[in-house]
Amino acid sequence: MNRRSLLQRIALGAGALSTAATGTAETPAGPVDRSTYRNPVFEPVFADPSTVRTDDGWYYAYGTMDRWGDGEGFRIVPIVRSTNLVDWEYVGDVFESVPEWLERGDADFVWAPDVAQYRGKYHLYYSLVDAAPEYNDDAQGVGLAVADSPAGPFTDRGKVLQGFEVGVLNSIDPMFYVDDGTPHLIWGSFNGIYLVELTPDGTAPAGDPVQIASARFEGPYVEERDGTYYLFVSSGTCCDGPSSSYRVEVGRADSLDGPYLNRDGESLLDAPGSVVVDDSEQFGAPGHNGLAYDDADRAWLVYHGYERDEPGFIADGAAPRRPLFVDPLQWESGWPAVEGRVPSVTQRRPSIETGEQPRVAVPNVSASVTSVTPDERFSVTATIRNEGADGTAYVNLYDGSTVVDSAPAVLSAGETQEVSFETRLYTGGDHALSVGTSVDRASEPVTVTVDPRPAELAFDDVEMPDVLSAAEAGEFSATVRNVGSYEASESVDLVVDGSAVMSSPVDLDPGESTALTFRRAFTVADDGYQVDLVAGNVEERLGESDDDFYGRQDRLIQYAHTDGDEVTDRDTWINSLAPETRAHVDADPVEVGDGTASVDVTVTGETDRPLSLAGYTLPGGEFSFDTADEQDLVAATSRTLDPGEHTLEIPLPGEGSLSTPESYGTHEVTFDGDDSTAATLTVLAPPPASFSTFANTTADFGQLDGDYAVNAAGTDTWTFADEYGTLYRSDAAGERVDVEVRVTGQEETDAYAKAGIMVRNDLAAPGESLGYVLLTALAGTGYQLSWDATDDGFIDSGPVAGSEPDYPVRLRLEKRGSTFRGYYSPDDGATWAQVGSAVSVPSADAVQDAGMFVCALDADPSLVTFDEFAIRPR
Repeated sequence: MNRRSLLQRIALGAGALSTAATGTAETPAGPVDRSTYRNPVFEPVFADPSTVRTDDGWYYAYGTMDRWGDGEGFRIVPIVRSTNLVDWEYVGDVFESVPEWLERGDADFVWAPDVAQYRGKYHLYYSLVDAAPEYNDDAQGVGLAVADSPAGPFTDRGKVLQGFEVGVLNSIDPMFYVDDGTPHLIWGSFNGIYLVELTPDGTAPAGDPVQIASARFEGPYVEERDGTYYLFVSSGTCCDGPSSSYRVEVGRADSLDGPYLNRDGESLLDAPGSVVVDDSEQFGAPGHNGLAYDDADRAWLVYHGYERDEPGFIADGAAPRRPLFVDPLQWESGWPAVEGRVPSVTQRRPSIETGEQPRVAVPNVSASVTSVTPDERFSVTATIRNEGADGTAYVNLYDGSTVVDSAPAVLSAGETQEVSFETRLYTGGDHALSVGTSVDRASEPVTVTVDPRPAELAFDDVEMPDVLSAAEAGEFSATVRNVGSYEASESVDLVVDGSAVMSSPVDLDPGESTALTFRRAFTVADDGYQVDLVAGNVEERLGESDDDFYGRQDRLIQYAHTDGDEVTDRDTWINSLAPETRAHVDADPVEVGDGTASVDVTVTGETDRPLSLAGYTLPGGEFSFDTADEQDLVAATSRTLDPGEHTLEIPLPGEGSLSTPESYGTHEVTFDGDDSTAATLTVLAPPPASFSTFANTTADFGQLDGDYAVNAAGTDTWTFADEYGTLYRSDAAGERVDVEVRVTGQEETDAYAKAGIMVRNDLAAPGESLGYVLLTALAGTGYQLSWDATDDGFIDSGPVAGSEPDYPVRLRLEKRGSTFRGYYSPDDGATWAQVGSAVSVPSADAVQDAGMFVCALDADPSLVTFDEFAIRPR
């Protein structure tokens, strides 16, 4: 379509508007129920919708540039309009061709528009995208087009900002917002959500960007309600057909610049938002929303999604088939959500007033109950009388001043009808319910009191140690699930012998669950302990003492659901609290100058049952202790050790023979005593001369069975912690390189123990050096690309992808100037996946250090082996 035909179509008015694509694919036979509608409301494609309502009552919606599979090619920001948010008609396109103002790239697409009325005109902010042959995160930008009419024509004003100018990669998905008279832009896609003040004309930034949400999100939309700001965002994948994982989440704040928190009080800079709408059996990947309001001032979520019974892509395969959806928002204890948190199939239409209206009087209102529990359904009935003209009145049910439901009533002049609403309330206290229209209210409200009731919780997946030694901290874990139909805020307590010794708060929506773990150490007691988990209405009995048996405290472990005072479900284990000997050999290179290796032995158990250790076994024979430990208990070939920690010096076979190449590797040290136990002695060969080493924590470096080996402790590499051991090459990573390594094994000390690739201006300057990027395999979690986004010498940003690594795995960090991309292969190179999106690190030097690193997140080192480390110019 050329500009001339577009202008003709606009000038002809509604009667000549195209109906090639509308919200109704078929006209059903028989009577049509005009009080309801079905999702989706516009097909086949209308992604990333933005809506605006004009003074004459029309809604206009604007979508991402896409093909519709009708042979017309790309529609470059299509425009549709409706009088009721349900029945839409195509108007035209915003652009004839893709704007060409990008620097450092060539524009291919116009995505995710946002439209607002500002200073008497319609301002349309849009994403200009360079996506071919490679997606150019650095070049993407936000532009502005302006029109006098919502249907256009729009005049392109060009660039507002580009990613490389403001330091925000993938600068797309804009949202224009005026706060207290000052214009702002909110934008971002999987590299952080940012806020910046604009110049008064809205054409350029007037300050520095501020990050308000993490790289988990894209598609921001802000709405202020009663002094609270709500940040709607989308997470997951958008464009893989019905298998996409998109959903809408939300956080709220007291000011536009945050901090935005979820229902659990966690910042959206670090945590997910609270779910607004997620997928269902019929509809998939709902996301990238805006809001619109009907004449009853009720908010409607406008978004795109997929129909699972339709193809995932339109006929020519050029675009994901993402039609338009609308659903009313409910407000539950101050939090917005679509009912059931899934797209509706059929829904009551929005309240729209047209033409001469009836005038509704409401003589009386009654409720079927005077008190209810949260989320309990009840009915409100009202008698209405039309004192105006014939027509349809949209009658609303109000809770105070908030519309909670709406229904159309067709009334003749003077007619009286009865209307009824089925509803429910969520928050405790008195609620004044009234019925009326947006101009006619019930004179006398009816009061319904919501009586709070105890939380309905259940424990699942209860786990505890099978054997717990004296003074050893054991983990008691469970999944706490809200089996009720309303929000539950409770404290979960670990109770020992009737007293709460540890507590953890939980805040769960209906159906939600969370995993909790308590760590608790016990000393030996004659009568054992009673251990319980207690929360609200449920108690889990975890331990009950039994008689002493051969010096061991045998403990009957019971896991029980309770319903009131009645135990309804019970499982039983035996848990032993017993003397135990555990020997641990430090996995550092053995110092062989004195012909000995240091072995740390921990003896735990009853103080009247010491353990006798007679000797140990190493390759080459059996040996006896011949020096006293640090406590100087016994200097003899046989040793009696009381409970406690002891360091034993083991004479090595021969004269330091473990320093020879044939002794490099892993050996088992066996101790013979009342309880036989073994420890692993690892002897590392020296590291290659071509590598440098650095550590600011306990660490050793070398080679093990032909692999590179790093054995390092460390508290973390995050925010104000920067402890690690690294085996690296100095000044080896130029401006365009791929750094790749194969992680062959990782000794897990923590689920988030880190091992992988480190690139930095100076790897020997922790907490100071800039240009800091990590690509990490997290031992029990997944993969992470993280970087120093604030240029303070510490890692502070990074999305996590994938699942727990199954070694060997491969990592590849691509450096292109100051742009970095991370990839991982969970199947040893067969397939690769990207971690998050590209990130910009402007402080990265042209030439940097690069190497392998380990941080155990523990005081004890974690031994990690690598091979095939390479730095390849590109």
